[in-house]
Amino acid sequence: MYKSALKTHTPAVVAGTEADYPGCIDISDDGRWAVYTSGHLDTRNRYVLDTAYLVGLETGVKTGIPVFLTRGYNQRTGDSTDVHPAAVSFYHQSPKGTEICYYGYNWRGDAAIHAVSVDLSGAAPVFGASRPILNLDTNQTNRRIWPYGGTIATVAARDAIFGAFASFVGFNLDVVYNEYITIPDGGNGVAGVADMYQWQSVPDTSLWGCGESMSHDATLCVTNSGYIGSACVPNKNQEPQMDHKGFYITPFFRAGTTPSMDIQKQIDSAGVSINWCPQQYRIGS
Repeated sequence: MYKSALKTHTPAVVAGTEADYPGCIDISDDGRWAVYTSGHLDTRNRYVLDTAYLVGLETGVKTGIPVFLTRGYNQRTGDSTDVHPAAVSFYHQSPKGTEICYYGYNWRGDAAIHAVSVDLSGAAPVFGASRPILNLDTNQTNRRIWPYGGTIATVAARDAIFGAFASFVGFNLDVVYNEYITIPDGGNGVAGVADMYQWQSVPDTSLWGCGESMSHDATLCVTNSGYIGSACVPNKNQEPQMDHKGFYITPFFRAGTTPSMDIQKQIDSAGVSINWCPQQYRIGS
């Protein structure tokens, strides 16, 4: 992992991470700590996640994050399978103090997000209890968190969760699009199906979008556009495709508060900004 000041490009290796394969990196509000997932290359040269870490950006003090993960079930083989941390990030402005949120990964994602408390006031971090902040009842919905490798696909701040979720039919991926979820009791409760923002209509094909992130005050959300938006939005509908070459910003849509809208018209109805990278500045150009 490398670090650098924002205004000067002076990358330096973060001590303690030299042998890791860091992904899904997030920085604490005070800029002193970072969390990330890591893993290893297996015998077939595939990257496999297996660990989540917290590291001091100045001190190099690295500690494994204690994650509460259950074992998954692989319908392809009928076997039980280990669930590894797919993504980890700071729970920014959590009502319970400093927390790190995470969710697991098995062959079809997870339906729960947990947050573990941590005291960073001393020389070394001290972890406390873990609690659920999202638990989707898959008897009511087959929506599960969609884990993109190496990126933060789902983030939490204050009383809000924003990220990519997928539906499955059996063990087949069906539909992927972003969800906006409000955590009850000001972020102290556990969000469920009833706390998901309700679109006027649910797409029957994937709209994708990735690279999800949210402002730390939970007011603004940003994501790649995927297939979302009209002709003026840089998205996969363009010819040539503008996939992963632009992003859009919207307010956080609150369940029960934000009026329901067509998922394809969210940028036209509520978009704050549309942005894209001109051809001459793209990697490989």
